[in-house]
Amino acid sequence: MSENPAPGRFTDAVAVITGASSGMGLATARRWVADGGRVALGDIDTSGLDRLAEEFGKAAVTLRCDVTSEDDQKALVDAALSGFGKVDAAVACPAIGGPNAIVNMPLDEWRRVLDVTLTGVMLTFKHAGRVMRDGGAMAAIASVNATMPGRGFAAYNSAKAGVTMLTQVAAMELAPRGIRVNGVAPGLTQTPMAQPAIDDPDTLGDWKANTPLGRYGDPAEVAAVICWLLSREASYITGETVFVDGGTHTMRLPDMARGVEYSVV
Repeated sequence: MSENPAPGRFTDAVAVITGASSGMGLATARRWVADGGRVALGDIDTSGLDRLAEEFGKAAVTLRCDVTSEDDQKALVDAALSGFGKVDAAVACPAIGGPNAIVNMPLDEWRRVLDVTLTGVMLTFKHAGRVMRDGGAMAAIASVNATMPGRGFAAYNSAKAGVTMLTQVAAMELAPRGIRVNGVAPGLTQTPMAQPAIDDPDTLGDWKANTPLGRYGDPAEVAAVICWLLSREASYITGETVFVDGGTHTMRLPDMARGVEYSVV
């Protein structure tokens, strides 16, 4: 497995990618296209999608996609079928969730985090799975947070744990068609969502101290694993979630909720 492109690995293969305008979704789209594939890209960031349409040219179709909308998710899959005639792979990259104490969390905030981060993955699996060719593959972005408790992140950690289990169930259900479903569990990775943690010296120091490799990750490193899992090189792997976290899961989850009030307010 390499971070460097493997031209021709995905020649003419079509991937549907949500959360494609930034972070790991963007890195995955770039790696897929660099390896010869074509993409249907969805995001609510339409300006980001416009930039990708220009960057990828005829190798991409783009569509505004709210991952919590079943109509939008179906439309993105339909756009892949209309533009390229098939769907070979799907990658679900949605996530939101900032720190808040359980006793102070508005119910709407809890529901929104789960709706985007967990239901958004389910809808990608559902609509891509309905049309995907036998022998295809899907991947979801979970998190090291799925397996380790961290104060202030009840909604996010619960949603990511749900993504891990959803990946296993989808793998079981789709296996008779030869469709594989896997996930990745990144640690701290340089994305817009994680940038505040990276910019805070105390938080970053805690992460480095609890990550054996002593640094945060690059989205391209996560994309390399995602694309490997989608490739024929991983043809006997399904239902697996691979840590891409520099080893953080072997230690403890750093504190990303400094300053959160845990008494009732």
